Amino acid sequence: MDGRSEEWWWEELHKINSTLLYNEKEELEGLDEVELKEIYDENLKLEPKTSPEDVQQRLDLISEFLSLIRPRIKGAYNTDWNFLKALEIQGRKYGSIVNGDEVRIDGSWLTLQGLARIPTPKTMKNKILRLEQAEILRRGKDKKDKTGHFIIDMRKLLSGEYFSLSEAEIERMREDSNVMGIDSEQHNNHYFTILGHPFWTRQYGNARGPLFAAIDSLGGGGRTGEIALRMGRVYENGNPKCGSVSGLLRECEGEGTLKNPSRGYWEFSEDFVDKLYKARVDAGEFDRDTSFERDKQDKRKSYKEKKIKYLEEAGREYAQFDEMLWEVEKEDTLLFLKLYFFGASKPMWVLGKYFVEGRKVIGTMGQ
Repeated sequence: MDGRSEEWWWEELHKINSTLLYNEKEELEGLDEVELKEIYDENLKLEPKTSPEDVQQRLDLISEFLSLIRPRIKGAYNTDWNFLKALEIQGRKYGSIVNGDEVRIDGSWLTLQGLARIPTPKTMKNKILRLEQAEILRRGKDKKDKTGHFIIDMRKLLSGEYFSLSEAEIERMREDSNVMGIDSEQHNNHYFTILGHPFWTRQYGNARGPLFAAIDSLGGGGRTGEIALRMGRVYENGNPKCGSVSGLLRECEGEGTLKNPSRGYWEFSEDFVDKLYKARVDAGEFDRDTSFERDKQDKRKSYKEKKIKYLEEAGREYAQFDEMLWEVEKEDTLLFLKLYFFGASKPMWVLGKYFVEGRKVIGTMGQ
């Protein structure tokens, strides 16, 4: 339940039921109330791994901040936002407090890459390096850790400086959000279950996330200029760059997620949920999820096989080394130590070989 209350889980289950469940005909069709209650009760019996309440509260601040700035995210910052969102999601289960400003999140690169929907390890590495250089993120790995961890500096993240946003801009966005309100009855609650999550860049595309977030922040509909302003697409004089969003708006109209009831005005379509799902299917969004999960399992399997092979080889090397030690006399210990420190990076059986051969040479010299 991501560390939330039972009431939260019941509401979230209803949102998922009304927006994400499809029948065999690929039509939106949720479960009836009795079936939903069975799932709810069964989940309550489980003891899911969740982070403590103080961690959840800090992650709530991060989630609120990421949702607030989502309309303003563009270009390379999309994948930065995606990665931070992935850390927030992962932290709901595997988070802990470092100090007043820092939260630690345990998780492997592969897990976070999938949550962030970042296509390649190289892009993932670049995002991490960028956040490290901005001193928002630190990496670490304890001695007994299998995965490693990340530490987020909340104060530096929430300042908005990394995203080139001033405190005044963030406060203005917060005020606008409070004025419009976010009412799941008024707005399409699909936003809360999908649009707050990353999209694959080369499938459905990152650009739609900020666009849908901007329209939602306007109450579910707005004029082209208003949408451009919410997305921060403006000229130097402050006027909106309508042309920078009009093409994407037309694409969304074509796929059916948005409609254009009057000139220059855009809003979510009545069957937005179905159209968005279909658009993501057509774009290969869920196929990419499946293929990534398969690749992740293959990589983990490959790592385990390599580890087993390494340990087997290491076992053989140590066995050879033990055999060589039988040839060594006690008075040769000093020579062995010298050879060990001289070639400490070499396998032990190689050092043993050097030791035996060195002993023979020194013995010859002494004769």
